[in-house]
Amino acid sequence: MLSPDQRDLQSSARRFLGERAPSLGGFGRWQQFAELGWLGVALDEAHGGFGGPAEMTVLAQEIASALAPEPFLQAAVVPAVFLANAAPCAGFEDLLERLIAGGTAVVAAFAEPDIVPRGSVSFSRRADGVRLVGELPHVLGGAGAQFVLLTAQLDVDPNVRGIFLADADSAGVQHSSAPTIDGRQAAFFELDGARPAAVWPDSAAALAAFGLAQDAGLLGQCAELLGLMQRLFGLTRDYLRERRQFGQVLAEFQALRHRLADMYAELEQARAMLGVGIDAMGLATASARARLLSACKLRMARAARFIGAQSIQLHGAIALTQEYEVGRLYQRLLVLEKTWGDAEFHARRFVAASGDGNE
Repeated sequence: MLSPDQRDLQSSARRFLGERAPSLGGFGRWQQFAELGWLGVALDEAHGGFGGPAEMTVLAQEIASALAPEPFLQAAVVPAVFLANAAPCAGFEDLLERLIAGGTAVVAAFAEPDIVPRGSVSFSRRADGVRLVGELPHVLGGAGAQFVLLTAQLDVDPNVRGIFLADADSAGVQHSSAPTIDGRQAAFFELDGARPAAVWPDSAAALAAFGLAQDAGLLGQCAELLGLMQRLFGLTRDYLRERRQFGQVLAEFQALRHRLADMYAELEQARAMLGVGIDAMGLATASARARLLSACKLRMARAARFIGAQSIQLHGAIALTQEYEVGRLYQRLLVLEKTWGDAEFHARRFVAASGDGNE
């Protein structure tokens, strides 16, 4: 059940996203997002935001159902949560404020709930400072970002890790972009002796902030999946009510009504599970939070697969065309299902977190 403020956020987001066309690059409406306060929606007022996990999921659902190309989770939620909970770095004390205001675009290059970054990035300690070497593939929003937030392992000891802020236009950083199958833009970064703009050492506080930021992104992705499922269900329901065959509306066929009822049941179970994920963000124990959020992603992935497949089947061949919205929603759904940890990953994570015995 949404609060009055959350309903207002939902309706205003739906209206804005429906009226203003996005740009292909993904940051064309970013300043407007900032003016609306959306870039700080994952944070409370003490950190310059206006919401928290619940408000963030409301907005994430609307952004996903509108098939918006903006990297909301990667460039707003994850970096904002990390910066709000990690100690500020010298020279970047106001970075969070600039991010929320839309003046500086920071994209998180980690999108797996695991301390090892995607790709292979290591850092070395030299006489002239820290240097980064490696690759970061498929960074959503990376092409339009000014800074990249990433993790890396020490070249001589993989057990030592650090979190770094790299200037996307600095020496030793090269990147190229390409469209993704779900209509967004991703970047491929190559780091060759790049000097980071800021460094968070391998400390308990920094790693705790890192884990919290990843879990916030995972919760946001679960909300995006729910937003896609809600849109697919609504389109399928309306299609069955309007389409006629054999002299009657498709929705009057009992077998099709039962399949629509099954879709609704999966949707409501997924919605309830998102509430569990929102509550999990308030837990102090990382393992307990990880267990519930992995359970949330597992349930979302299962429901998404079912609702997506049923929507395609009940629409017929039209659903597979690029011009029809159902096909594009299904493409985004499949991408989200496989990112931020797939079902197999989260099954293992759930078991591991359950074995810790911490609640």
